[in-house]
Amino acid sequence: MFASALELIQSGQVDAAFSLLKPLADVGISEAAVLVGAYLVGNGDYEAAEPLLRGLAAQGDPECMYQLGSISRKRDKDEAVARRWFLGEASQAHARSR
Repeated sequence: MFASALELIQSGQVDAAFSLLKPLADVGISEAAVLVGAYLVGNGDYEAAEPLLRGLAAQGDPECMYQLGSISRKRDKDEAVARRWFLGEASQAHARSR
């Protein structure tokens, strides 16, 4: 199912991919949670995205840290917190954050 969702994303059918990925994220598949979290952030659904992203960010996932920084910047208007998320641990900072 994950591979099918990736194919849908590549073909531009992001909403359909989300439908496949959401159940996977809900059962704890981290790769799906990252994609679902990014999708939710992109759609402004920060409340739904944040819990998915926080657990993985705590484990050092740079994409999740980046997305939490985006939430801090967009929703909370807090540049200091956003910067901390963007930088994460220096060795794991997301490439778009540097």
